[in-house]
Amino acid sequence: ARTQLAELQSRLDAAKSNSAAESEQLRKWISAHVEALVGALGTTGVDVDQLMQRMDDDATAGKGGPFVPPDPPLPVVPARLRDAPGLDDDLSRLQAVQRLLGAMPLAAPLEHFSLRSGFGVRRDPIRRRPAMHTGLDFVADPGTAIHAAAGGFVVTQEWHSAYGNMIEIDHGNNLITRYAHSSRVLVKKGDLVKRGQKIAEVGTTGRSTGPHLH
Repeated sequence: ARTQLAELQSRLDAAKSNSAAESEQLRKWISAHVEALVGALGTTGVDVDQLMQRMDDDATAGKGGPFVPPDPPLPVVPARLRDAPGLDDDLSRLQAVQRLLGAMPLAAPLEHFSLRSGFGVRRDPIRRRPAMHTGLDFVADPGTAIHAAAGGFVVTQEWHSAYGNMIEIDHGNNLITRYAHSSRVLVKKGDLVKRGQKIAEVGTTGRSTGPHLH
């Protein structure tokens, strides 16, 4: 996403002296890459259009707070292109995708890991029978720092018989991430956390056969 947005800005800058035909090609390029971003986000299993609609609906609520520039920054459109047919709709959709990118828990929770077990039916490591695995298992050394995959509020911080030391973070828009089997927890229920903040350390608490993050 960062690479595509940087390339988009470069093309917009170059379009300041382009002809109308080239500007139309640029509009089509923007539209194609926005849809490519939407498709990539869709591979996470979420309904991207539904999430963007929910975020637009939330825009009517009260709001405020400090000004923080977006990361990555939104493209700056040359003045001569702002009235190009269809461009405004494409850029509005791009901004919606950009907001969604900032809200979704897409950052890796560990710096170094081995993805050992995915989401879906697998052979249970303890009972040795087929069972549904409702998460991803990131294998790492005990004590490895666990980072929040996105900003949000800690809604659960407790001991769970299966998950051991467990944390759940609500990122808004019905998106919640769970971090389980920790050896040490560094946040508590009600805390506001930022993307990338250290929230716990890898362990093997609860129903676990070895150190990993679920």
